[in-house]
Amino acid sequence: MKKPRKIKPENVVAAIAQTKPLPATEVGELLVDKATPDAPQKPWYLYLIECQDGTYYAGITTDVQKRYQTHVNGKGAKYTRARKPKWLLGAREYVNRSEAAKAEWAIKQLDKREKPEFLKAVADEIGAPFLI
Repeated sequence: MKKPRKIKPENVVAAIAQTKPLPATEVGELLVDKATPDAPQKPWYLYLIECQDGTYYAGITTDVQKRYQTHVNGKGAKYTRARKPKWLLGAREYVNRSEAAKAEWAIKQLDKREKPEFLKAVADEIGAPFLI
């Protein structure tokens, strides 16, 4: 099995800072129209949950509150079914699924102690809102 490579936290923040966040002023004004290729897409969010056993779960979704409630109800990811969610630590908005997935991969590469600060550090770095 291939050994995962270590990534320095400052490199992760720099890489994610290059992604394109959705300006806060545009939230709520977007509609998804699959018939028109140039139509704005629904924003995606990276979210971080702290579980009862002190571990963290990161995921992406288009509706953070609904997805968190799914985890709380025991219908979410296998990880959160085994380790019940304690609370939602925060979320970060991205323009599309691809950018959110890149951020999810980056946060999963970090050490446990670095994960809670990741969302705030990225938001501070690019001047974007930190949700929740």
